[in-house]
Amino acid sequence: MRLRRTKPRKRQKKELEEERGKPVSYPVQSFVGLMTNHVQIRAATRPADPAEAAAWDAIGMVHIEQSVARTNALIATRVQQAGEYFIKLRSEMNRAKQELDQAIKDKKPEGVIARERQDFEQKKEILYRALDATIEHADDAVLDNLGGHQKLVLSLVNALIMCIKASDFSESSPRLSLRCLHIFL
Repeated sequence: MRLRRTKPRKRQKKELEEERGKPVSYPVQSFVGLMTNHVQIRAATRPADPAEAAAWDAIGMVHIEQSVARTNALIATRVQQAGEYFIKLRSEMNRAKQELDQAIKDKKPEGVIARERQDFEQKKEILYRALDATIEHADDAVLDNLGGHQKLVLSLVNALIMCIKASDFSESSPRLSLRCLHIFL
């Protein structure tokens, strides 16, 4: 059963945990394996694929193990790390978009433009894969507090504006940005 991470769903998750007597686990991605007696959220080693590596990094920041005490300081640190990480990924994507636009403006050869476009698409995939992994695997307290990271919220709003300017309504990028804003706020 897949549960969305919203406040009414938290109640549903707690009820399921009480009924079963154990924590509810979420579906895991392709690079995640099973350990004995519990689900492993991320692999022991960082994947080579850049998008999966970004997801691996994000999960390491936002997931808090059941055995770890959830203190305010721990949650604040994780929120700060994750916020800065997503801002960094978005600025890399934005820089790649500017380089693509400049190559088109300067009428560079098609090979250069294709390479810049591929770099931009890869950076975009990296950001959105990391955000998706965060929504799937983040601790509820971290998710609830990510909305308080004002620079992160502004960065997600700017990502939506970039999608609107590019008329990018068909892909998952605007949907995922809106979903993050909905969950964080």
